[in-house]
Amino acid sequence: LPHVLGAGRQIEAEGLIQGQRGLQGVMLQGISSAPMQQYSAIARNMLIGSLTDLQDKQYRVVMGVSLARELGVQTGDEVRIIVAGATVYSPLGPIPSQRKFRVSGLFDLSSELDNKVVLLNIDDTARLLRQPTEKLAQTRLFLDDAFHYSTVIKQIKAVADVPIQSWRAREGALFDAV
Repeated sequence: LPHVLGAGRQIEAEGLIQGQRGLQGVMLQGISSAPMQQYSAIARNMLIGSLTDLQDKQYRVVMGVSLARELGVQTGDEVRIIVAGATVYSPLGPIPSQRKFRVSGLFDLSSELDNKVVLLNIDDTARLLRQPTEKLAQTRLFLDDAFHYSTVIKQIKAVADVPIQSWRAREGALFDAV
């Protein structure tokens, strides 16, 4: 499609990340590292590591430098990631799905994302959520200009009846405020 540079699979979920200094609510993004490495602003703003370090079954995480500072962690340290959506029930009560991940990279976008988004391998994320990747995965499009989103949505809707969510629908109020 015109204006589309590339695409990659991803899974998004809300979760908690726990470091040495506490717990923080975050948006987990399980990604396919190759397209993100090629097209994303995060890849261009990595201070340490690379998105390609997020390999299946390695259980690594990439986060913003300000979140790492707040949690008191650095690359090489372990953090615990917890998701309530995959809770199992035991005789002792509900137990949320959780796993330790090793911090493999830090980015700095100088934005709110630095404190709110952590990146994981897509298949590791699906296992954490206790669901098959195919059931959870969405397709993320990378555009040559973010403001062409409405044109791309119209082109997709003309040929396919699929649910679409744009950055504008998700972050429009924040963008308008800025």
